[in-house]
Amino acid sequence: MFPTLKDILASDAICYSAPAVLSGEDQLHRPVRWVHTSDLLDIGKLLRGNELVLATGIAFSDDRNGLRGYVQHLAEAGACGLVVQLGRRYTKKIPQPLIEAARQNSFPLVTLLPAGRFTDIAEALNAMICASRLKNLEAAVAAHRTFEEMALGGADPAKIVRQLAAMSQSCVVLENLAHQVITLGGTDLEQAFAFNDWEERSRGVRLASRLGRDQETGWLAAMVGTRGHDWARLVMLPRPCVEGDPAEDTDSHARMILLERGAAALALNKLVTTTDGALQRHTHSALLTRLLAHSITTQEMVLQASALGIPVEGRRLVGMVLRRSKDGDPQASDTEVRGLIEAAESAVLRLRLKAIIGRLDERTAGLLVALSPTGSGGAVVEELVTTVRQLHQPMGEGLARRREKPAQVPDQLIIGVGPLVDRAMDARHTLTEAAMAAEIAAYAGPVAQGHDRMAPTHHRLHDMRLRGLLHLLRDDPRLQAYVEHEIGLLLNYDTRHGTHLITALAAYLDQGRNKTAAAEAAQLSRPSLYERLARIERILGVDLTNRQTCLSLQVAIQALHAIRSDAPRSG
Repeated sequence: MFPTLKDILASDAICYSAPAVLSGEDQLHRPVRWVHTSDLLDIGKLLRGNELVLATGIAFSDDRNGLRGYVQHLAEAGACGLVVQLGRRYTKKIPQPLIEAARQNSFPLVTLLPAGRFTDIAEALNAMICASRLKNLEAAVAAHRTFEEMALGGADPAKIVRQLAAMSQSCVVLENLAHQVITLGGTDLEQAFAFNDWEERSRGVRLASRLGRDQETGWLAAMVGTRGHDWARLVMLPRPCVEGDPAEDTDSHARMILLERGAAALALNKLVTTTDGALQRHTHSALLTRLLAHSITTQEMVLQASALGIPVEGRRLVGMVLRRSKDGDPQASDTEVRGLIEAAESAVLRLRLKAIIGRLDERTAGLLVALSPTGSGGAVVEELVTTVRQLHQPMGEGLARRREKPAQVPDQLIIGVGPLVDRAMDARHTLTEAAMAAEIAAYAGPVAQGHDRMAPTHHRLHDMRLRGLLHLLRDDPRLQAYVEHEIGLLLNYDTRHGTHLITALAAYLDQGRNKTAAAEAAQLSRPSLYERLARIERILGVDLTNRQTCLSLQVAIQALHAIRSDAPRSG
């Protein structure tokens, strides 16, 4: 970014000469690319635009038409102003025809008192311009390095756009070729956007080149992609303080450099990502993960979802989380999650629903489904769950079918469902509950999923009961201390003697203290079970006929199962 004429007049090199602006006050925002000292009347043919001319007036014509022609010549050549130093030709004031000509052309005309030599002033001003150009170059290199590292490091487009918005302090939008918003970034989205007419506004901004600025709106835009293979457009809106008058946006050069670097990073990212629909999935995934991480406000979430074509305001929302069981192959997690996302996308499309769908982590996919504010939301959720299960193809199923043993391939798909909510501000709540339900169902074992002979099609947090609660609290030191206090002596005994008394105790408690059923479940004879229960009473110093004692021990055993779970720990 070059210094403006206003910056030049306020600099130490010139302010001591008491600059007086006689015309063109509304043009002081113009950037100054270089400063020339010349009294040549035909200097205009040597200029390239945005230069400031310093003159003494010694060669100026006395003719009114000659002075007008001189000013006209400078204005047409693109000069950004004329500075006349008093003292040589004009001692106190410059000719009125010169002032009138400058005002007619809205051309900045400034006089200086003879307080310094022109050569010294020009040298200082050009040094100031060179320093500014060096600063721009350093900023361009830093921007190039930042975006290159992001693209090569695998940053998704949403992150690149947010970084660009932060560096430019502007609202930035990545849109597809149909002028639909893919993702966006900015600190003041409400002021910058009116999403209801975004497509119409965007279609009205057409640039002749791949990178440029629309003079009417002040929008900066860059095509994203390689020549002949463009797939998006990156738009940087004027800052709120200058949006009413785009001509005041004097920072456009520096912001244009940032925009160009950001577009290049997105193009490079696209070359690395070859999966169909990967860009949209990246955008949806980023929105869901930011929602769960509390790094986005409800207002921003509503605006971004609307930009993606998914209205959430005034709709009933439900969160869903899909995952495979904990026994899945870790090496195949990426393929598994991609399969989950594809099944969810196909199900939503088949049922003509609207949903934000994306990856939450290395094992799970999430959905935030926007339903009609009227009608039976529960029935729609049930139908969606059923359709996802029908469309999902677990790994290994094809092999089992070829071997004609499909019954040996259990469906390991786990679906957690959150509560139906009526407000956008509760979107995080329903998605969080769905994630908890899926995690508990995956790691807490069959008991947490209920005693029904037929496995449930989906899981809700309120169905998980005590086992689910203990699983959520498994990292709490107080729960761990409780387990050690209740059954620690028994666990230590089993370790020292190689016995499995804790298994016998669990069977006894799970069968409601029915010793016959417990012996059968533990595959022990009744005398053998009786002997083991008696030994447990001696080790723990408890009475296993006491209901409260048995309840405490059963809670401790279930807590032990939760603590020993290999679920990922938070943090």
